[in-house]
Amino acid sequence: MEKKESHEHPHSVLKKQSTNEDRYFAERDQELVEKHRKEKELRKREEEKKLHHMKCPKCGVDLKEIKFKGLLLDKCGECEGLWFDKGELQQLLKEEANILKSLMKGFFEDNEIKKL
Repeated sequence: MEKKESHEHPHSVLKKQSTNEDRYFAERDQELVEKHRKEKELRKREEEKKLHHMKCPKCGVDLKEIKFKGLLLDKCGECEGLWFDKGELQQLLKEEANILKSLMKGFFEDNEIKKL
């Protein structure tokens, strides 16, 4: 077997290796920085959540859960504000609309109720 001779200068081979290594470490550093940034952002959000969880958005006092028609609503003991979680108001309004329809059936015909 014949040995192939390399015509590349040893300095250019080292330069290529150095460039590849630099690129590798730059990409790795960028990934680590991005990972660190995301972790820091997540920690910050969690800390803010702890500070504001179950606090009245109006006056900052602790909220207490109260039962109301099968729902757990958040009520402020200071300003008497009542706060709904996602979907709770719609659920309550739907239930109230059904009650109102039931009451109206006693007074009106079905076709009159549909007009309302």
